[in-house]
Amino acid sequence: MMSKVFQIDVVQTVSVTLKDSAFTEQFMEEYRASFSPFFELVEHAEHIGQLVGRGVMDEVTRFSGAKQFIEGYGPIGDFVEKAEITETTVDEVIS
Repeated sequence: MMSKVFQIDVVQTVSVTLKDSAFTEQFMEEYRASFSPFFELVEHAEHIGQLVGRGVMDEVTRFSGAKQFIEGYGPIGDFVEKAEITETTVDEVIS
């Protein structure tokens, strides 16, 4: 039996709304010391977006955020108002 391999480019767009006031300078310093050298809020948005896009973290709504514990943040609803996949497209299929 022969196998056929396909390479598929899938692009997801994730909309992330952060609670700006949660990202205090103290939090940012502690996060940098323990996890990643993030200095800008956009870096957290990118990180959270890729966690959602890869399925490591569930999408966040105002109702579901309190239920998810994400390492480095704790209850993600304390930091994220919303993080949801808004579009998924298949750009290219190579066989």
